[in-house]
Amino acid sequence: MYYAHQAIALQKGKEIEDQSKIIEREKKEAEEALTEAMPALEAARLALEDLDKTDVSEIRSFAKPPKSVQIVCECIVVFRGIKEVSWKSAKQMMSDPMFLRSLTTMDVDNISQKQVAAVRS
Repeated sequence: MYYAHQAIALQKGKEIEDQSKIIEREKKEAEEALTEAMPALEAARLALEDLDKTDVSEIRSFAKPPKSVQIVCECIVVFRGIKEVSWKSAKQMMSDPMFLRSLTTMDVDNISQKQVAAVRS
């Protein structure tokens, strides 16, 4: 009986060791991805500081915006959790008087994997 418990304990110890290695590898990959993403995030924050209400009004005035503008706006729609991802919903989102402020205070740490996948697609 003692040997059976010892064998189970050894097996569990090996499983924990294997899981620890996987966690360490995934932690390293996540840190590398974060290090890679930080310059882009900082550049986005700096660019955001250059925007003002007249820029937003100009963007909203487009009946059919340039494709890149539409894509960026729709990505923000996804990150803000708005169900309908379209130019129409992006224009409604930008009509909020606190829109620019909401961008600067957006909690980027709580962006879900589902949102990231939607934006990538």
